[in-house]
Amino acid sequence: SLKTTGPFGCTMELLPMPAAIQQGCLKGASGGHPDFGAAVQEVLKGCGRQGRPPPARLSRELWQHETVHLEMAGQHVASLVIHCSNQQSISDVRVLEGLLDAIVELHQSAGRVRLLYIALHLGDSCHDCVFEAHSAPAKLQADILFLTYMLPMYVYGFV
Repeated sequence: SLKTTGPFGCTMELLPMPAAIQQGCLKGASGGHPDFGAAVQEVLKGCGRQGRPPPARLSRELWQHETVHLEMAGQHVASLVIHCSNQQSISDVRVLEGLLDAIVELHQSAGRVRLLYIALHLGDSCHDCVFEAHSAPAKLQADILFLTYMLPMYVYGFV
């Protein structure tokens, strides 16, 4: 299956679609093309996150997460920074909840953000920071995977 863009789709494959995402999008498929918009809205509703009010989005105001920071870094550029210390792993539930909140806000800010810069900052003594998928709730992981894959902007990552 193809990830397509525009109201009439695109015949050229843009990105290979992971199987988990393909299964979620095919529920509302019409004419052989998955309904990505409906799938994104369904996951956004199902994750139980509202995001901050529009005036506070993409700023430091009302942001409650210490390990994940989301803010505007320039005109149409947002910065998402994950801080990892030696006391926690990247799959720590607090880190993943902060990541999900940031991703929900990014979906709500389509048009304001055209490029997302993601960085992972490791602490000085952080040699054991690994992603342990088995330690985080499966639904939280699935929501983050799907919503990250479906972000409506270019994404640039740096570790």
